[in-house]
Amino acid sequence: MQEFSLDDDWKFLYLPVQENQDESILKLYDQNQEQLYRVKMAKDRVDIWICLNLHSLGFRQSISVETSVTNVFTSGICVGPTWQQNSDLYQEKMRPMVHYTAHSGTVEHLIGLEHTKGMWELKYQWGLSGVRGESRFISRAYSKDLIHWQEEEEFELSEDVPAKQENDCDGSVWQGDVTDILLADERHEVALISKQDADTKSSYSTVSLPFLVEKSPDHKVAGPAAEINRLKVWKREWHNEPLKEVFCQELRFSVQPDEWPHIKLVSAAKTPDDIKGNSFLIEFLIDVGQEYDLQFQICHLPMSWEARTQMLQVHDYKIKVPLKRGKIRFSMIIDKAVAEIYTEQNILVIADVQPDKELKRVGNILTGNMFCDMEVQAENAIHISAPAGTAQIEELFVYGLRGIHLSSDSRELVRGLPEKQKILFQNENFTIYEHKIIDQAYGEPPAYVPNAKTVISPPRVMEEFCWRNTPWGDMTRTINRSDIWRFKEKQPQGLSVTTNIPVIDAAVRIALDVFQDCSSGQFALADQEQMWSAGLFQGKGEGFGVWVRDTTHTAIRSGLFLDPDTAKRSLMYAAENGFNNGADGLAMTVTGIWEYYLVTGDSKLVYDTWHILKEAIQEASTRYDEQMGLIEAGQATANDAFEEPECAGFSLGTEIYFAYAFDGMAKLGKIVSENTQLVDEWTQMGERLKENIRTLYWNDAYGYFTAGPKGSEAYEKGYWESSGQEAAIWSKFQIATEGQQRSVLRQLRKVALNDYGIENYPYRQEKNHYCHANWVVWSAGFTNTAALLKDQELLFTLICQQVRNAVFNKTFYEVIDAETGRTWRWPGQLWHAAGFLSYFTYGVLGLQVYDDYLTLSPCVPEQLEGMVIEHFRYGSAKYRIEIHGSGTNSRVLLDNTPVSKIERDISGPHVIDIIF
Repeated sequence: MQEFSLDDDWKFLYLPVQENQDESILKLYDQNQEQLYRVKMAKDRVDIWICLNLHSLGFRQSISVETSVTNVFTSGICVGPTWQQNSDLYQEKMRPMVHYTAHSGTVEHLIGLEHTKGMWELKYQWGLSGVRGESRFISRAYSKDLIHWQEEEEFELSEDVPAKQENDCDGSVWQGDVTDILLADERHEVALISKQDADTKSSYSTVSLPFLVEKSPDHKVAGPAAEINRLKVWKREWHNEPLKEVFCQELRFSVQPDEWPHIKLVSAAKTPDDIKGNSFLIEFLIDVGQEYDLQFQICHLPMSWEARTQMLQVHDYKIKVPLKRGKIRFSMIIDKAVAEIYTEQNILVIADVQPDKELKRVGNILTGNMFCDMEVQAENAIHISAPAGTAQIEELFVYGLRGIHLSSDSRELVRGLPEKQKILFQNENFTIYEHKIIDQAYGEPPAYVPNAKTVISPPRVMEEFCWRNTPWGDMTRTINRSDIWRFKEKQPQGLSVTTNIPVIDAAVRIALDVFQDCSSGQFALADQEQMWSAGLFQGKGEGFGVWVRDTTHTAIRSGLFLDPDTAKRSLMYAAENGFNNGADGLAMTVTGIWEYYLVTGDSKLVYDTWHILKEAIQEASTRYDEQMGLIEAGQATANDAFEEPECAGFSLGTEIYFAYAFDGMAKLGKIVSENTQLVDEWTQMGERLKENIRTLYWNDAYGYFTAGPKGSEAYEKGYWESSGQEAAIWSKFQIATEGQQRSVLRQLRKVALNDYGIENYPYRQEKNHYCHANWVVWSAGFTNTAALLKDQELLFTLICQQVRNAVFNKTFYEVIDAETGRTWRWPGQLWHAAGFLSYFTYGVLGLQVYDDYLTLSPCVPEQLEGMVIEHFRYGSAKYRIEIHGSGTNSRVLLDNTPVSKIERDISGPHVIDIIF
């Protein structure tokens, strides 16, 4: 007999249970009551721990515990203060990965499933683990998405709950190891999955994944609810594979670089970088040819299909898989414990799908003293065979699914977070707290931020390994396949931003991490080490490489303040050898090096590349159209994929960058003592282009600069293109008046701003990586303009939108879908990371860079009071910038001396104080 004192915290009883064990009697009592239960108490080992809330059983102050067996395990019965969460049970070897199971005991009956106020409530009856027929408790679990459930600590006592009529399995779409069925709302159905024989490997039962069952007079159509798509983390696909031999594919494999830009899939390297899974969604379409039968083994589960009966047999169960036009189609969801196989009209459920592991003797035969027995099991794989060799796999899609719970390390970090947190930002689709973000698009679980150097968020994209069938070269890749990100400390230390708000500081460090990875040898192409790769692209050994426009846009969007040394190497290489595929390429070559000189004052790079700069600007001059007074530019600076006939061959943003390049070239020409006539020509060209842009692109009727000039479709219909609009209002390019800037910011909210950022081409109907898409890089100029116009609300909105983006994905993906807010395509996009960092330099600081000095016009939202920027590089100096207070009216002190500007010829460490 054991006695325990109880209080409001210490109220949970832990019982050690062993599967397939004889039942023992558990006696719980105090001075007022006595309760008896049957439990499979551990005798040889502990398989699971049952956790009972004693307050729900009526024990409040103390309890005595007796068992009919006494051993070393029963002496471990204890009372504790922490309720065992669902996720802790997923360490058990046979627990399902994507299905809901009760935190303790065996679910025996589904009572109700209802949806109210945006939340699903599942009510069920359960008993102690492993003991059938003794259903004594009623519990509730809640979910927003029918996949991730949170169970109440408290439960009710009940002797019996009558079954509802619709829970009858007869005539249902459900077959197999199903003991109960529950209809939720005329469409959603769930089933109770339970193995009803003595050979079952686990004593739990589980609730099926939710299925949408569409009913009509003549048939039913079943398929998993769409929420399952959020669990997809990778995709493999095969097409037109003949089955002359056994088709065999292991579901653990590795990715290796191939000839750029391709990758190749190889056998698993047995390292943490391997891609694998414990749960899968698999879709089959097979032309059966002349076969009498087909044989399958899917993740150790044997199945066979017979042509005569058109039945798929799994264990002792059969499900109709009809032959249509010589082909069969079915799908399945399978993990290490449960399989759900579904056709259009039926769902077959199999419990305990995995065989027992085998003991294998391993060791070193040379020394003879390093042997041990290990439990081993073959890797998950797909085997399909056709005895006559006439069948063919038309389509086979395998989706690796993530589990519904975080890893154990991540759970421990999440448990330490405060329950109540201040809301920093909220819109209809997401809410940002100090330590977490809740999001409609990404769903459960939230993204958690324990501290500024740690983010917990499972993979939110579906990784692909082959090119999509599009003209654009589309593929989505993943760099961090875990659910945790940790900041890599920079050596030497570069620019940093600290707000003392963990969720914002973590997003900043994610951007800095992208800079480090894109500059590292791990992702560099040959001869491009210690340069800016445009992105992490296909992964280690195969980054994106150095691109002309990516390098320039990274440099002018805070890259120069962060790492001027890497910027110099990158700009030099880009000028000589960089990928150059944009209509603005000639302008980018000059613009990047001109901005480098503005920030650093280092003229050596100018001299080293002068011959290249002259060649670029001279070629640009040949594209000048005398009639229009503009440079021929068929694409916006944001676009390298399609022509823009609506702009009549003169796209706004590209024109602005050419004007800036001619202006910069003229000033660089004076530095290197270039021919005066050439310098004058470049000066005049720059001024002429700027004036023509102001005249031809501003449209009073719409209140913004249109994507094309007067006379174009874009002008007449008021088409907005964001990379051009950004450049037009960014003060560094000297295009817009203050009144025009204000008008553009007003129209921004109506035309292009959505809950997730600023849309590139809001007027285009097609959908690709540029259209119906937000790109972070093209928003830096908007934050600078918001700061100069003292629009704190817009500035903080833009910051929070990309905090959400960075934290959920643990990187910066190339594309944010403007409608859903979900990301895709390439990870670690450097110019997006640079664009985000610009929100704090060009945005919050209100930074403006001139020929030999810079000014600050801070616009500090109250949430960012106390923000500090360290290691800010300008000229030969390194600055620590401290913000005291918030608002838009401030004094700037340099080393305690009031200043109106910061000269570039200063060197050494200095402190800038911004005081409100």
